[in-house]
Amino acid sequence: MNSFKVATLISAALLAACSTAGPTAGVVYRGQAFDPDTVATGREWIVAMAGAQPEGQDGATLGARRPLGGGLWLVRTRTPGRPVLEGVAWMERNARERLAPEQGWRGPGWLDETGAGGAQWGFERIRTRQAGQATRGVQAVRVAVVDSGIDASHPDLLGRLVPGIDLVDGDGDPFDQNAHGTHVAGIIGATTDDGLGLSGVAPGAMLMPVRVMDAQGEGTVATVCEGIIKAADMGADVLNLSIGSRAGALAKQAAIDHALAKGAVVVAAMGNSGSFQAIYPAANHGVMAVGATRQGDALADYSNYGVWMTIVAPGTGIISTLPRGRWWPLSGTSMAAPHVSGVAALVRSLRPGLSPPAVAALLRAGAEDMGPPGPDERHGAGQLNAAATLAALGSEMAAGQP
Repeated sequence: MNSFKVATLISAALLAACSTAGPTAGVVYRGQAFDPDTVATGREWIVAMAGAQPEGQDGATLGARRPLGGGLWLVRTRTPGRPVLEGVAWMERNARERLAPEQGWRGPGWLDETGAGGAQWGFERIRTRQAGQATRGVQAVRVAVVDSGIDASHPDLLGRLVPGIDLVDGDGDPFDQNAHGTHVAGIIGATTDDGLGLSGVAPGAMLMPVRVMDAQGEGTVATVCEGIIKAADMGADVLNLSIGSRAGALAKQAAIDHALAKGAVVVAAMGNSGSFQAIYPAANHGVMAVGATRQGDALADYSNYGVWMTIVAPGTGIISTLPRGRWWPLSGTSMAAPHVSGVAALVRSLRPGLSPPAVAALLRAGAEDMGPPGPDERHGAGQLNAAATLAALGSEMAAGQP
């Protein structure tokens, strides 16, 4: 599908979405049919407002309103059904989210960094070690891990965290009760050269835990959107979203637009159903959508693909941190996305003011082409290459480009 057709589909979808105050059943968005009622909660709706809070024309049905930020509100009704509200640009149901099960296995529970080095094939494949030399001593950036939280006490993550937020329990402690978020965090920013565990792609980055998924790996579209918005408002330079579902395309787009306007680079996993299936936020506009490869530079059989894919990165058998001082290898596009977030953080550490589209363009320019010549739906721009990306950035800086 060419870029003109994709752009046309996007425009048609957004026009349809904004033309009425109701949900957008049957809309084709970024080349995929979108059903807003999939796994939806019948009494909760996400609404987009230009200003004031939503007011119901039928007060008997409107139960509660909660601001999510960025002009979005969560509206609860006393009975199932769509409320009649005033001043709403669009509305869609709040749906349940669930982390995709990792394609994984259990490995050794304790590693020293020397022993882990040979097993970190993804770290080596994207030439992180060569790229890292260019960023030593450079100002740290903040990478928000919008996920199930992070275990800040892990020995390979000590001192790597900045204050985050827990939107599940609301208790101010985004501790990871699931393990997914801690695994993602280690790929991005585990401490390097401490003789323990593994090396993160961007060990100078500071990690911001934004807990939107509970111990079972479940949450809602509204919580994910609120997490994206709040992470950007708290100063995150890069957002890693190793989460996604078929639901919430419009709400997630609004949250992502807010993050992009704040200058945050947004990275998301393509999904693990091994199909041409749009998963949001990866399929949202402005997102760096990441597919997973296995050793041998082939697309992993579980990785989703599509015309919205930006790039691919190692995702199979990736060793990283788990709560309670453990390390396990796991596989999935959830593991590929943080490789890209880490390289985006390296770019941002050298050029803090670089716009999100410019960061994405650099990563695409540095990627190693795979499959047919040029970008394609199964590999995007190709395999992530940290060293080539920073080399391209260095050339721009030497030429005095802004």
